[in-house]
Amino acid sequence: MIIEFYLKLFALGYVTWLFYLMGMTIQPNWYQLSSTSKTLVSPIVVIFLGLNFIFNIAAILMFWDLPQERGLTARLNRYLDNEPLSRRGKGAKWICDHMLNPFVKGNHCIR
Repeated sequence: MIIEFYLKLFALGYVTWLFYLMGMTIQPNWYQLSSTSKTLVSPIVVIFLGLNFIFNIAAILMFWDLPQERGLTARLNRYLDNEPLSRRGKGAKWICDHMLNPFVKGNHCIR
C-alpha cells in the first residue's frame, strides 16, 4: 500500500516534469506563435499549471513543510533563500540543478 502510494507520487512528479519541459519550450516562443498554435498548445499550459499546483501540495511529503506558495519553483526558491544548508535547501538545490535549470536559458530557479 505504501509502495503503491509512493509510485503514484513519483508518477505524478514525472508527468508534471514532462509538462514542465513542454511548457518551457512553449514559453519563450509564445508571442511568435500564431493564434492556431496558441490554441493547440494552451491545454498543455493549463494542464501543467494544474499539475504544478497539485505536485506542490504532494511535495509536503518530500519537504515536511506546508506550501506557502502556489507553485513549486517559488517554494524551492524560498528554501534556497531561507535555509540553503538544511535538508530542504539541499533538496531544492538538487531539484533546481538537475531537473529544472538545465532545460531553460539561464536558470529557472532564481537563486
